Amino acid sequence: MEIWQTANRYHFFHLLAVFAVEVGVACGLTNARYPLIFWSAGLTLFSGSLYVYALSGVKLFAILAPLGGLSLALGWLALLAVKGRT
Repeated sequence: MEIWQTANRYHFFHLLAVFAVEVGVACGLTNARYPLIFWSAGLTLFSGSLYVYALSGVKLFAILAPLGGLSLALGWLALLAVKGRT
C-alpha cells in the first residue's frame, strides 16, 4: 500500500504542475514543451511502474522507477528555460 501511495502522491503533484504549465501556455509562456514531455515520460515510468509493481509484485517494474524519477527531475530543470511573452 505504501508503494501505491508514493506513486499516487508523485502522480498528483506532477499532474498539478502539468496543469499549471498548460495554463501558462494559454497565457503566453513559450518553450514549455520540454517540461511537459519529461513530466509525461516521468509519470509513466515512475508512477506507472510503481502502480504495476504494487499490483503485481514483479520487481522489474520497480527497477524502472529511478528512470522515471530522473525524467521528472529533468522536467523541473527544463522548466527553468520556459519564458514568458515578450
